[in-house]
Amino acid sequence: MRKSSAVVFMALAMTIAVTTGQNGTGVELAGDWKTSLEVNGTTLRLILHVAKTGTALSATLDSLDQGAIGPKVDSIRLDGLRLHFEMNELGARYEGDWNSKANQFEGKWEQASAVLPMNWKRAQ
Repeated sequence: MRKSSAVVFMALAMTIAVTTGQNGTGVELAGDWKTSLEVNGTTLRLILHVAKTGTALSATLDSLDQGAIGPKVDSIRLDGLRLHFEMNELGARYEGDWNSKANQFEGKWEQASAVLPMNWKRAQ
C-alpha cells in the first residue's frame, strides 16, 4: 500500500510541475503581451516581447503609435505571480500581479512623476 501511494504521489507531483511551468505559477511569460496606455487623451498601443533562454528572461517593448520598435527592457522578472520590469533609459518601470480569472497582469506603469494603471494580456 505504501509503495502504490508513493507512486501516485510522484505522478501527481510530476503533473503539477509540468502544468505550472518552471516558476511554479502557471504563467508562462515568454511570448508577446499587449496593452494600451492613455496619456493626455492619446492612446498608445504597446507590445512587450519576452524571450526565455534557459531560466534567463529578456524583453523589448514596442510603442506602435510612436514608431518606437525594439527598445530594450533592462530587467524583467516574475516573482511568484508578480511581474516586474524596468527601462532605465525611459526612467520607467512596471509592476503588476497576475489575475488568473482575467488572464492578465494588472498593475501600474511609473515614468517620471506619472503613475498610470496598466494591464498586460497575451497578444494573439
